[in-house]
Amino acid sequence: MNVIRRPVARYATALGFMAAALAVRLVLDPVIRDRLPYASVLAAVAAAAWFAGVGPSLLAAIIGFVAGYGLFVYPYGQVDIIGVQGLAMSVLYWISALSIVALGRGAHDAARRAEVSAREAQERGAALAETERRLAERSDEDETILDLMPVGVFHAIDQSCGRVVGNRAAHELFASPGDASRNHAAPTGDLAVGCRFFQAGRELPIEDLPLQRAARGETVKEQEYEVMLGDGTVKHLFGSAGPLHDQAGRVRGSIAALMDITARRTVEIELERAKREAEAQAQLLERQARTLHTLLENVPEGILMMTGAPDFRVIALSRHGREMIGLPEEEIIELARLLVDVGIDGVIATNTTVSRPEHVARLEGMGAQEQGGLSGAPLLELSLRAIRTLKSVSQNRLTIIGVGGVMSGDDAAQFIAAGADLVQVYSGLIYRGPALVSEMIHSTSGR
Repeated sequence: MNVIRRPVARYATALGFMAAALAVRLVLDPVIRDRLPYASVLAAVAAAAWFAGVGPSLLAAIIGFVAGYGLFVYPYGQVDIIGVQGLAMSVLYWISALSIVALGRGAHDAARRAEVSAREAQERGAALAETERRLAERSDEDETILDLMPVGVFHAIDQSCGRVVGNRAAHELFASPGDASRNHAAPTGDLAVGCRFFQAGRELPIEDLPLQRAARGETVKEQEYEVMLGDGTVKHLFGSAGPLHDQAGRVRGSIAALMDITARRTVEIELERAKREAEAQAQLLERQARTLHTLLENVPEGILMMTGAPDFRVIALSRHGREMIGLPEEEIIELARLLVDVGIDGVIATNTTVSRPEHVARLEGMGAQEQGGLSGAPLLELSLRAIRTLKSVSQNRLTIIGVGGVMSGDDAAQFIAAGADLVQVYSGLIYRGPALVSEMIHSTSGR
């Protein structure tokens, strides 16, 4: 219903309807005379009630009553409502007019309520459409997020897990390497057909899988599983599962999240294997070191073990060799390194020794058991080994003067061959005299 809103326009419209009604009645008056004097007036009241409202329609009813009574009721030009006929006509008119106004008011109220209801319905429809749009967008966002997640998400629609759906990663968990036949749109439960599940070496029945346990109301946290696919491929899975509840608190389904940790588990297995092998190798090396130590401590020979080029480091020296040199192995090595580090140009090796090598200790009647420094021929082997050790450890960065046990030209030649740059004599000069010097020169010429 279109109701005029502005008050002046409403009253003007009502007066216009009434003026038109009176004009029509005047035109028809020669024909109908004093019959139906208010027919057109009541029509104008109805039109005013419909388009202008209560106030304007009452004003139109009053004007129509006075004008109609004076113009169309005999005697003309008089308004007589005292007589029985005039009173009855007046009562009938006002009953009709007021009924029309009341009906117009009711129609206005009904139209207003209908308009409000229509507007509210339109607003509810728009709100519902907006809610549906947002839900559709949110559903699309959630689906996109789930498809992008590297974690397989499984959703049991009902408590029996009769229908299970999952995201892309969930489908890929049960796909064999290079298998392109897996259908992302297929229910996840169908993809697990033919797979076997294990935990801690024990095969699990279907009811003990995390999704099924969660559907019974359990919360499964951070469990590791193995799944054997139909082609024999084994994957390691890790994840959790939990139940879904309805508004009454009853379990209505479950959700599980599992991720493929096969690569990590493979690395862990390889690390464990490498650790076991390293431990076994360490035990083997320890046994070999003990065996070597026993050998070096008991072999009746002087054994010197060194690394190759370019380091030439002394790594072991037998007990007999240490006795022949006269110093512990560590001291000789440390001494050679120290001499090189501090920039010493040369070293005299060696001097008298307080040790008694086995070949000297076995001699009798020569003071082998006496205390003090030992010099002369018994020092030859000790001096040669000390020279060789110093030469190797210093890597030719020391000038070595060999001394100790040189009693002939051949002894001097051995010193030069062992690494000595110069040869010095004491005891040999006493026992052999100046002739020893000439012999040494002759023996070492060209070396």
